[in-house]
Amino acid sequence: MIVNHMEDEETKAVMQAVLARRDIKLADAAVRYTKCIPAQILSVPDHLSGQQFMREILNRYAKYTDVEDDIKILWQTALACGAEKLVSRLLKETKDYQYLPEIAGGREEMFALLLHIRPGGILDEVKAEVLCGALRSGDWKGRFSILTEKGWKKSSVNRREEIRVADRFAGKLEQKNIPPTETAVWRR
Repeated sequence: MIVNHMEDEETKAVMQAVLARRDIKLADAAVRYTKCIPAQILSVPDHLSGQQFMREILNRYAKYTDVEDDIKILWQTALACGAEKLVSRLLKETKDYQYLPEIAGGREEMFALLLHIRPGGILDEVKAEVLCGALRSGDWKGRFSILTEKGWKKSSVNRREEIRVADRFAGKLEQKNIPPTETAVWRR
């Protein structure tokens, strides 16, 4: 196949053109021959159908994405499109916990990834951010109680103490200039 004889930049351009067409069969064929999806060609589409296509591609070919490339682009694209398989791979390979709050507030499949992470070795500040991320979701009560049961509210320093989230979350709401009537709903 001609793809095997192309330079890296040419292969990236071909893959970018294939992904721009949003044809899953064409993408299947391209990935079969290239065996790689470079992070530099990934971007978050502006519209919902593009995000759904990108989620399908990233979930289907999570093992073919080049994690050695640009991790930040991979994280941003995977989180914005809701590609839980790629996020799972990134969590395992990078141990990058700064994106956990977005995972906590994301789709159900994304939130389920948190339940496989042991919170014991994670810093209390990160745990508090994860709890605040869960509070931003539509099912905030359920997610918060699940995380509490799994130990996300326990302090790493003193296991008998609980992390205080109320003041931190109230401060975040004030920073976003949410009217007092909507803030009251979150504090219940």
